[in-house]
Amino acid sequence: MLKLPSISLALGVILLFGVSQQAALADDPPLKKITVTVADEPLEIYEGSEFVSAPLRFKNEKDFKDQFVASIANYLTTEHASKGYDAQVSTMAGEGFYDASILARILPQPYLKRLAKIEAAKIALFVDPDGRIYFKEILVYDPKTPIYCLGQGRPSVPSDSSIPCLTKKKNSKSSKSDKPSKVAKVAKAQWADGKVPDEAAEIIEKWREELFELANKQPVKKVAGMHPGLLLEMPDQELWGVIWSQSRQTLIQGHSFMPKYGDKVSGDDCLDRYSDAICKIATDTGRPPLEVYEEEQRMREEQRLAELRAAEIRQWCGIDAWWGCSTCIPGECQERFEAKCDEFEYSEEACTVAAVIQEQQRRDAIAAEQAARRSSNIQSVPLITGFTFAEDEDWEKIKRTCVDYNPVWPGCTRYHLKVYYRYSYALGLRIPVRLEASSRGVREDVEGVHTGQLRVVLTPIEGDAGDYRDAGMPQEYVFGGREALAEFCMPDGCGAGYDANIPGPNFSDFLGVRGMNLLKKAFSGGPIYHGQVNPPDVGETNLLGVKKINFDLLFGSLDFAAFGAEVFPVLRLDMRGLSKQIHANFEETNCNSDRQMTFRPGAGSRQTKDFVIQENRRIAWLFKPSYSFDLKLRVGAEPSLFVDFGVWGHRWNIARLWFPWGINSPDIALDHHRGTNCGLRFQVTTQRN
Repeated sequence: MLKLPSISLALGVILLFGVSQQAALADDPPLKKITVTVADEPLEIYEGSEFVSAPLRFKNEKDFKDQFVASIANYLTTEHASKGYDAQVSTMAGEGFYDASILARILPQPYLKRLAKIEAAKIALFVDPDGRIYFKEILVYDPKTPIYCLGQGRPSVPSDSSIPCLTKKKNSKSSKSDKPSKVAKVAKAQWADGKVPDEAAEIIEKWREELFELANKQPVKKVAGMHPGLLLEMPDQELWGVIWSQSRQTLIQGHSFMPKYGDKVSGDDCLDRYSDAICKIATDTGRPPLEVYEEEQRMREEQRLAELRAAEIRQWCGIDAWWGCSTCIPGECQERFEAKCDEFEYSEEACTVAAVIQEQQRRDAIAAEQAARRSSNIQSVPLITGFTFAEDEDWEKIKRTCVDYNPVWPGCTRYHLKVYYRYSYALGLRIPVRLEASSRGVREDVEGVHTGQLRVVLTPIEGDAGDYRDAGMPQEYVFGGREALAEFCMPDGCGAGYDANIPGPNFSDFLGVRGMNLLKKAFSGGPIYHGQVNPPDVGETNLLGVKKINFDLLFGSLDFAAFGAEVFPVLRLDMRGLSKQIHANFEETNCNSDRQMTFRPGAGSRQTKDFVIQENRRIAWLFKPSYSFDLKLRVGAEPSLFVDFGVWGHRWNIARLWFPWGINSPDIALDHHRGTNCGLRFQVTTQRN
């Protein structure tokens, strides 16, 4: 197949976004860059960089991400642990680079594998003496045919696939300068009036000669997925677009990144914190001093626990101290204790003297008297946390004048002018939670005294209008079950009017005002755009909303008519669940008590607590739920590189890249929503004596 020499498109994030680089320490040798080849393509990297291959075999996008992050984390923990890159920090760095990677945008999708042969997909990693990571990725592929943008031809790829594609849509006007630069004028002139530059013309001429021969051979073989005769009929500019797109492509991107969540402890700093022995082991093994120190402390603690366990077992057997061996236990005593552990079906770790004594006492109590067991129960209800402010307000102004009948006699005629304004608003953030309460092991060993365990599951949910009504929300505050409210002038809720009684005809009218949803003004996408939140559970993070800003960060400075680039900023707001809790009492008091216990279950988990209910009561009040979260604002970009050939343009729209940093809000806590059901009156058992 006819092929054009390979084409390389490189996105230099360091240059575009000005990521600062701190100089190495004076004692460190200067960093040196070298040029290597990847699939016959030159790539400039730092000397000492290590290559890792991007995943090409994976089950799904999650599996791709796991492999991608693991390869980076493994390199950092294996080679640079002494600079503070433990498993947690390395994994967080890997996840940050995943969000910023073009390989992660292209490879998990099916398009490129179907349309091209992938020749190389590699990542070069380098860490300087300060701990800064230099990340460079390269993707080399050979298209089987020209690749068109969606709606411009076949085969095609979506515009947000991050794969360069042919399009006849020109560059957006928003990024163009008022006055084209000298470079832009020269570049544009080469493609004016259907012309092509001399260098392109030579290549096109060679293609036409070869296409002519292929068109006259039998059987006819397709070139670039088309009959050679069709290609020969194309004008030069259109043919050049086909030649360009089906040629070998190379995409390169680089980042430098200094994690702010790491900790570097090495060199003289080690001796300031740890002993000579700890620092020597850390230096010899290349491990963080903190890890070596914690291992030594763990070994000492294990020795202490072994000595304590041996002393307790000897005491259980009635044996005094064993001089000369603090961890030794006489054989007969050991056998007696292990036999008791087997009887109670305890594992070696769980079988302690205290556990054996406690279990023996429990079994003795069971043997002495028959337990009075009671039935268990389970119940589930929705509850609401947060707040809602929804009001209809009025404002009016009246001026009256009483005009005298005459200057002598009393009496007057009244005239008035009245203007008024009616407005309404709804502001709120409501997080529904589903409370599931269940009892287990309920007993009545003493008449009128119920004991057992109360198990609570509290799950944030994306509720609907039915959940809000079931939770006791007044109908006028349901708002279709939306969690987020920011509306001004709800339907038929705003307007201005006047009433004028003056000499001559009277005037009166009312003018309605259209409503405004502020959430749709603040965001361009995401669940919050429609008033939904989809609240995350504890430890989970969900997307709230995104806002694309139609403003080229390059101010059109890289738009040269025939080629160029533009970068649009994107903001993303994430919500992370921090904690959730609900109170309980057993005193038959509705949603309030000085004597109460608090449940704080984790993510997707349940929490169980023992209870004792006196005076023949069977009720547990679960009340006043609360939910805590924080917000993280992340910054990203939608970069785009383009080449304009007159008839065709070749555009590389890169899917949104999220940079590995963000701004976190303080913790935010939402308590029980006023005016809704404060909790659940739960019967721990429905069984009577």
